[in-house]
Amino acid sequence: MKICAIICELNPPHKGHEYLFKKARELSGCDYIMAILSGDFVQRGEPAILSAKKRAELSLSIGADIVVAIPTLFSTACAEYFAKAGVMIANSFKNVTHLAFGIDFDNPALYIEEMSKLALESNNQNFDEHIKNELKIMPSYAKSKTKVLGDIAKQLNLKIKVIDVLNEANNMLGFEYMRAMQKLNSSIIPLPIIRQKKFEKATNLRLWIQTDFNSVAEFVNDKTLTKLKENICDYKKFKECVLFNYSKKSLADIRILREVNEEIANKIYNLCPNCKNLDDLNMKTKTKFITHSRLTRINVACLLDMIKCDELSLNELPYIKVLAVKNRIVLKYLKCKFPLILRKIDADSVFDCKMAKLDDKAHRIYCSMNGEQYTSWLFNKLIILN
Repeated sequence: MKICAIICELNPPHKGHEYLFKKARELSGCDYIMAILSGDFVQRGEPAILSAKKRAELSLSIGADIVVAIPTLFSTACAEYFAKAGVMIANSFKNVTHLAFGIDFDNPALYIEEMSKLALESNNQNFDEHIKNELKIMPSYAKSKTKVLGDIAKQLNLKIKVIDVLNEANNMLGFEYMRAMQKLNSSIIPLPIIRQKKFEKATNLRLWIQTDFNSVAEFVNDKTLTKLKENICDYKKFKECVLFNYSKKSLADIRILREVNEEIANKIYNLCPNCKNLDDLNMKTKTKFITHSRLTRINVACLLDMIKCDELSLNELPYIKVLAVKNRIVLKYLKCKFPLILRKIDADSVFDCKMAKLDDKAHRIYCSMNGEQYTSWLFNKLIILN
């Protein structure tokens, strides 16, 4: 049995994702598709528009056969660590042979060829040290990283304009997947699939869901549309909760939050009391070198009390939570080097670990903000379609 993995947020699931899943199955020749899914909070630094449980169930309707969760620690981190966790999960399953992902580049073969060279060289060189040196001149991690990758590309005399290509978020994420696979010495085959422009981006769909719901219908299937009509994330409440959390933190508390430096800590602490809402605080804190995406991730860190830690450097996970399967027969073929959480009894041995406590805290807060029934994250019942 062969599995093609897809690392995704499905925020919300739409027809573009359905196309990706279908094409991945077709091009990989795999028997099953595994969605490696973000939890209740996502990489862009906000709660998902639908809970992880609902998105897991909906992913079965767009082509997934198995759905497993990315721990909150990683699903809310920057692209590098988000990609690392997704690849680490995929690589832990013996049956996963391919990793499919969408790209905004019209030549997948050339993308693989050039990004493989770039990933290999960036892993061989003292990449992090080069970025640190660049940060002394340009205090933006994302821009410094792109600049260093551009310099490496020149050394390699690559055929593509790396900086232009990596300015597209999907292309950068694909690069991070390939870099993570090389670091793990993984035998998984990368499978880039060209994103089709006819499918609307999830960013626009989330906006329309809140402002022009009727425009969403043609881009999602009926099951997703029904779930979106029932209950979606209360972003207003989320922003109020974050601002309240900032207001009660000391400067020392803010300093130790993940991704916060001294400049950001001082700005948030001093600006917060006079800001009318979280958007106002983000706008006043943002600079040329402090990006909006970084600030939104810090917002989630504030809400969930995620402080700077070493766990992001882990090369093993204490568990993998299986959220859903299309058919229970799939379960007997799942061979994983990390403990799988399928039933309540599986969760007992890991319930007290840091990662599990953070996952449960995130789930509890998400349910509380959105008026959903709370059941402990690890004890949530596995969804089985058949």
